[in-house]
Amino acid sequence: MHQVIIRPMVDGMFKYLFGYQKNIKFTEYLLECLFNLDPGTLNGKVKIKNSLVLDKFYYYEHGFETDIRIEIKDYDDKDILVDIEAYTSYDKASIVKSFLYIAKLFVSQFQVGSDYKNPQRLYQF
Repeated sequence: MHQVIIRPMVDGMFKYLFGYQKNIKFTEYLLECLFNLDPGTLNGKVKIKNSLVLDKFYYYEHGFETDIRIEIKDYDDKDILVDIEAYTSYDKASIVKSFLYIAKLFVSQFQVGSDYKNPQRLYQF
């Protein structure tokens, strides 16, 4: 039997650790570190907005969705959206991909016919 070891920086493992509602305490802690907040500040305020697919065949055949979309409730009296993606290398294509992710996240908060006022703050890591 061949054993496969997946490093934490592999997209699927990273998303399992930080993009899975069952592991929300790790996500809260990561965000507290990224925002330089005291531990426990985001306890109960973080919600994962995209789901994790845990299917070994999907992983090997198609890969995982790599970004983690998060909503933080009542951060500085306003809800914010956060996009986190793990990169093992960061090049020009990665910059374009990151820009596309944040643009999609920005646009997705509006409904057809909305006045586009008061968008949520967005952060990307």
